[in-house]
Amino acid sequence: MSIVLALLGYALLTVLAAPAVIRGRWSIGHPRCALAAWYTFFGTGLLATAASLVVAVALASHRQATDTPWSDPTVLVLVAYLALAGLGAAIALVADRTEPMLHDEHATQHSLTGLAHALTYDVEHRRGVQVSYVRASHAFVCAVPGRPARVLVSSAAAEALTRAELLCAVEHELAHLRGRHATVLRLANVNAACLPGVAAAQAMRRSTALLLELAADDAAARAHGVVATAGALRTMAGRTGDESMRLRAERLLNRPPRPRALTAIA
Repeated sequence: MSIVLALLGYALLTVLAAPAVIRGRWSIGHPRCALAAWYTFFGTGLLATAASLVVAVALASHRQATDTPWSDPTVLVLVAYLALAGLGAAIALVADRTEPMLHDEHATQHSLTGLAHALTYDVEHRRGVQVSYVRASHAFVCAVPGRPARVLVSSAAAEALTRAELLCAVEHELAHLRGRHATVLRLANVNAACLPGVAAAQAMRRSTALLLELAADDAAARAHGVVATAGALRTMAGRTGDESMRLRAERLLNRPPRPRALTAIA
């Protein structure tokens, strides 16, 4: 019984600790590490919950075959049934919250793919991914997950950015695709949707979105330089009015240089 309670306690701890870890100030300087920590908490919490269910059922079966007091296996069986009921309810809730999100994502992906087919005027390939240049008056550079994945660059963005800045913007989107950031953000969104009244879940969703952008900024800076990446962010901020891009540019320019060993793993 103590094993079951310990596993459930750890699962609860991960729920409480994960938001605190990902929202720490240190995460701004090390977004990939913060996201990896969140993945670890999230995954091990799920495993602990599943393990507690398996252990409860196994202990109940074992004690029923021995001469232990009738109350011991009864309690364990009750815990197992309650855990199964909770698991079923959780699966149903996640499915209910996930379905509209997936529908919206597929609709957006379909629209962007249609835009690429209709308005593409130039194509190149970067790191094995197609980069489609589309005629549009609004400046944007965005990743389109799927099969095949692609990056869209509007003509307005291509005209506003220098070649070095454009490479940084494309590299930023490639980092989103390589890291499957859309899936990470979906997990955070589902978590927030399943816990609408929990402030920590909402804060975690916002923090996750920010850290994914910072991680992609760092990838672009490693590939093409800090100055060009910051320049791309500033240029796009001026064209789109997104002030968060200016703040992200300042973060890149003002952070102290890191040792090579740390740069390789951050």
